[in-house]
Amino acid sequence: MVMTICNAIFLLIYLLSAAVQYNDPDRLVWAAMYLAAAAMCALQYRRNPPRWLAPALVAISVVWIGMLLPNIVGQVSLEEIFASISMRTRAGFPWGRF
Repeated sequence: MVMTICNAIFLLIYLLSAAVQYNDPDRLVWAAMYLAAAAMCALQYRRNPPRWLAPALVAISVVWIGMLLPNIVGQVSLEEIFASISMRTRAGFPWGRF
C-alpha cells in the first residue's frame, strides 16, 4: 500500500517535471527523461511491467552524461558546479521579478 502511494506521488512529480521544461534550452531531452521515468511509475500498476525499461533509462542517462562531461571537465571546478543553482538572468521572464 505504501509503495503504491509513493509510486503515484512520483508519477505525478515526474509528469509535472516534464511539464515545466518549456523554457529549458535542452527541454526535449529533459522532458523525455522525466516522461520515461513517469512511464516506469505508470507501468508498475501492471502485473508484469517490462524489465527492459529501467535498464534502458539508465543506459540513456549514462550516454547523456558521457556527452555532457567533455564540456565540463577542465572547464569548471567542482566548487563552481555545486556553488549555486540560482538563476543568474531574468531573460525569458517578461513579468520582471518573480
